[in-house]
Amino acid sequence: MSIQTASKELHFVTVEHAPHSFEKDEKIVGSVTQLLREIFETMGHQLKISSVPAKRALLMVESGHVDGIYPYTYNEARSNAAYFSNPISVIDTVFFKRKSSDISWETLFDLHPYHIGSNAGYHYPSTFITAERERLLTITPLFSQNPTLDNLKKLKSERIDLFICNRLVCQFYLDQYAPMFQSIDYIPKEVGANKTFHVGFTRKRAGASELRDQFNVALDDAITSGLLEEAYMQYGVKEEVNRLGSQGAKDRVIQ
Repeated sequence: MSIQTASKELHFVTVEHAPHSFEKDEKIVGSVTQLLREIFETMGHQLKISSVPAKRALLMVESGHVDGIYPYTYNEARSNAAYFSNPISVIDTVFFKRKSSDISWETLFDLHPYHIGSNAGYHYPSTFITAERERLLTITPLFSQNPTLDNLKKLKSERIDLFICNRLVCQFYLDQYAPMFQSIDYIPKEVGANKTFHVGFTRKRAGASELRDQFNVALDDAITSGLLEEAYMQYGVKEEVNRLGSQGAKDRVIQ
């Protein structure tokens, strides 16, 4: 079913988060980027997308300078700034390391001796956030336009021992930049439970709640029609399509 609303240009902000959203040939592309462009087109909207560092993106949504943000993970503070869509992807978080490093862990405190890189402004699993707040781990957040790529470079050059990362995202970089990162792999143990990514619609703009609801209907249509799978498969994220399908198209709406 096609959802038609009054035509309007919408300004969304994103971060460098391949394969979901990233810059290539001076254009923002990626699996979720393509999906959103197609969904909003069915809704009668043109989508303008800007890629900025994570902290700036969050401030732009909180202040209402943009209509929305993606990919966006849920926490209570963010729910005060934006209406959340149904899930657009399902993610897991692991630690990447050098293959030559014999590092394993059962509890996060086992990683106390190591220097861990992270992306500033990224919403990590609550167990990791707690360990960081209580200074149980040595963590260095990185501020940059592309902190994932920069942290992988730091890991390769032995400036950090571990990098906490979305497994799919970092694996994408390892594949795209092969053989640059052939010395890197990950510890096959998830940090916290799987998380979901969403689209956030700023609460500062009139009609945002209604726009979110219309988007959810169009997203359900994209899942059942195969539009989502087609967009994601172009960026090699078949695993994520399967995970999202098992999550259920009509997941609970986060108010």
